[in-house]
Amino acid sequence: MNTKKENSLEIKGPLHEIIKLDDRLVEFELYRFDFKNEIADLVSNERVSERLFQSLDQRGVLNDTYYVLEKGNVRNSSNSLIRVHSACFHGDTLRHVICDCGEQYEAALKQIAEEEGLLIYCEGQDGRGIHKKLHFRSYLDQQENLWDTFESFRRRGLNEDPRDYSNVVKILKYYGLSRIRLLTNNPEKIQSIKSSDIEVERIPIWVKKTGINSKQIEAKLRRGHLQ
Repeated sequence: MNTKKENSLEIKGPLHEIIKLDDRLVEFELYRFDFKNEIADLVSNERVSERLFQSLDQRGVLNDTYYVLEKGNVRNSSNSLIRVHSACFHGDTLRHVICDCGEQYEAALKQIAEEEGLLIYCEGQDGRGIHKKLHFRSYLDQQENLWDTFESFRRRGLNEDPRDYSNVVKILKYYGLSRIRLLTNNPEKIQSIKSSDIEVERIPIWVKKTGINSKQIEAKLRRGHLQ
């Protein structure tokens, strides 16, 4: 496995992945992008113990980690299909269907498998960036108080969507992409990438609305997500 270092960025891979999509096996190349963040610099400058430093790093505090599944010849392409997917332990791993995250992840992989493109998996953005513990709390609020996750965030004094896409832009530019087709319904994600001088054609990725996921989908629409 190769490792590349560029300033505060470390890239590892490729790792050959064979992924089952429905009844077929699809080959992808997987890369890991680690961005050293400001917390890492602060901790390092304070000369804390190596044990604490390693502990923080293992918990993902010191590095913003992104996993990139690559299909085909993407570098310098002007037509690649891209999915920027925020991690969701509940939807992606447990496969619950209260949210649409897991189904969107699978739908994006299937579409990218048919073409050339990237799925950028944002490991640190679970719960739109509040991470697993608070995301769990927000789902308890949905169950116990009948709040959607946006309302739960507001009532607990949290930003409804604190995600930042600057590292995603760095990954896209690493691949030499100045124009992409982006699988998303989120206008904030589109605008964030467009503001970095990358041309974006939006490709919708809605999943089927059901009696179980309808509350979360309707909450996204109220917040301005596109149809």
